[in-house]
Amino acid sequence: MLLDNPFRSDQRVEREAKALHQHGWEVHILATSEPHLPHRVDTGTWTVERSIPGSIDSPLSRRYFADRARFASKLIADGVRRIHAHDHRCLDLAVAAKEQDPSITIIYDAHEYLAGWPLYKESKARSNRIKGWVVWRWSVRRERRNLSHCEAIITVSRSLCEEMHQRFQLKAMPVLLRNVPEMPTSIASSDLRRKLGIPPQARLVVHSGNIYHSDARIAMLLRSCMALEGTYLLLICNALNRNKVQDVMDRTHIHTNGHVLFMDYPARNEELMAMLQACDAGIVHTWQPDWPSHWYSLPNRIMEYTLCGLPILATAQPEFVAFQQEYGNCVLYAGDREQEMTAALRELLLQGPELAEKARQAKERLSWDQEVRSLLDLYTE
Repeated sequence: MLLDNPFRSDQRVEREAKALHQHGWEVHILATSEPHLPHRVDTGTWTVERSIPGSIDSPLSRRYFADRARFASKLIADGVRRIHAHDHRCLDLAVAAKEQDPSITIIYDAHEYLAGWPLYKESKARSNRIKGWVVWRWSVRRERRNLSHCEAIITVSRSLCEEMHQRFQLKAMPVLLRNVPEMPTSIASSDLRRKLGIPPQARLVVHSGNIYHSDARIAMLLRSCMALEGTYLLLICNALNRNKVQDVMDRTHIHTNGHVLFMDYPARNEELMAMLQACDAGIVHTWQPDWPSHWYSLPNRIMEYTLCGLPILATAQPEFVAFQQEYGNCVLYAGDREQEMTAALRELLLQGPELAEKARQAKERLSWDQEVRSLLDLYTE
């Protein structure tokens, strides 16, 4: 497996590697280097070698193609026969090896939709936006070229499978492998409400994970939740996201009356699940139709909420509409209409017990053990 990061922690990669190891595959993970991390580690389940050249982040630099060729030669010298490339940068390295040895098999694991993810637009300086656009356009074209070298393509949502199949005119539909969390066998009960200092009967809705929203959308989220008397909003996030929300609260003077609460995002999945189970509902507030990578995404949080038995308030994006049709524990709203969001949240809380029961039923059909079969099937073909 090839990774374009130092592999400090990556649940998707870890779970894929574990599943492959359990089915008899010898898994070697090649990642980028980092000064304070060891060059090589053997866990007994997989080995990690941090040997991918740093120039992978600078594909238009002078040294990139020389580094790319040397790395490809090393893969061949090591006897690699199958390469599982995570994301587009690693795909280019895998294709370099296949250009030297056409018998190599490539499986491309696209966590993101590069063609629909124009990150350069977020740069404030015009010069950086121009540079970013040049690299992004080159990378999109490079990915399109490299896809023809893949024996199989994996991605994370049905909408992205269909989008990639159509946009790149692929011979076969990409394989769906969603980031379904692994549910712990048992979760300790959480005294979350006591820690937060809120009444036991208070309604507690949660938003977990990164907050990518604009300031206007954060304000919309806050106002909608505060419009319902007796409702508390818990944001489980890192310090950067907390400061971002706090800044919006300070500048917009939204009256929260202490009903907007924060907790640090836990390092352990079991802790997160315990916190979510203590809430009454989960929120997915993503809404960015002009960025297909976000528009067609299926965030981990919607599955985490479901596995914890929560009703979900979600925007009416394609994947969330399909999720609601399949599992039935969501109330949807148009993500750019604040009044509709407030009404949907009110409806969600009124239907809470019924929707929570549907979430509990969904747990029987939503599991990593079932999801990973599509990956294992690729490796047995």
